[in-house]
Amino acid sequence: GQARQENTDDIFRNLFQLLPIMIVFLMYFLSPGEEQNFALNRTPTFSQQLKTSRHEFPFYVRNVREWTQTYPESTSQRRRMEHNIEMTHINHLESNCLYERQQQQRLYRFGTRAERERAREMTMASCDKLHDI
Repeated sequence: GQARQENTDDIFRNLFQLLPIMIVFLMYFLSPGEEQNFALNRTPTFSQQLKTSRHEFPFYVRNVREWTQTYPESTSQRRRMEHNIEMTHINHLESNCLYERQQQQRLYRFGTRAERERAREMTMASCDKLHDI
């Protein structure tokens, strides 16, 4: 009766919370296989840092000179690419924020007294960054 309904509600609530992550993965796997032009984190391939002009989000490219030749400043291609970079960055923050909230809720609901206290004091770095945008 009541317990089964609450369990079903929890399952749907958890699935709904995972929806943004599932959408990002679907978009990634269903997008055409174009060559990656940037990375949000430094890698051996993408080692030169730039920042978006609007939000100053850091991103990494193979070669700054090639990047600026392909995407000259003040062009629609550059604005479109920077918008994609910013949306990718925001999607990562949203996914991380969701994870942080789920961790906090899990500790608060199912944890010991000490874990509930830790949940109250948790810092939500991704949520904070997302809120500041």
